[in-house]
Amino acid sequence: MTDSTRRALLASLGVGMTTGCLGSVGGNVGSQPETTNSTTTDDPTTSTSTTGTSSPDTTSTSDSWWEEAERTPDPDHSISLVNNDDEQATVRLRVLRDATGETVFEETLTVEADEEVEPYNLKEADPDGIESFTVCATRAASETSTTSSTTSGGSRGNCATVSTDECHAHTLVTVSDDGSVQVTYAIC
Repeated sequence: MTDSTRRALLASLGVGMTTGCLGSVGGNVGSQPETTNSTTTDDPTTSTSTTGTSSPDTTSTSDSWWEEAERTPDPDHSISLVNNDDEQATVRLRVLRDATGETVFEETLTVEADEEVEPYNLKEADPDGIESFTVCATRAASETSTTSSTTSGGSRGNCATVSTDECHAHTLVTVSDDGSVQVTYAIC
């Protein structure tokens, strides 16, 4: 297994596993089961019972590590393009600042088979604290590829929204061996 294939696989698994975890946020993740506490005395006629949620004693904060990471700015997120196809691929890559709609990066890149390049890093956009950016990638129109390049992004095509916080990681744009393009990233 090549290094770029391993990275693409790990990035895809990270997004898949993360999606399942994020679906639980606000649900049962980190919550404690409801318990009943009973107190009795020597007097058999006196007994109190309370029902509630017991929680562990935390002295620092009740926030989870990922909630803290979501609030901590970190703009150093590279955008890598890897071509896992057997042929050269030309990909149009765009990065948009969500707050303003401004295109902060747009380039058409040609990558050889099994090549990986890192054309952009979100820190180059000089974000003000934590900002959201949408990363979109498509096969260039000049190619004669008939392969569909849509992903779970629906009508947005091959796009993913990432934030400049510690919870988001690097973005990986992958040209698969079937010629399709996917944009993935890891998140805590």
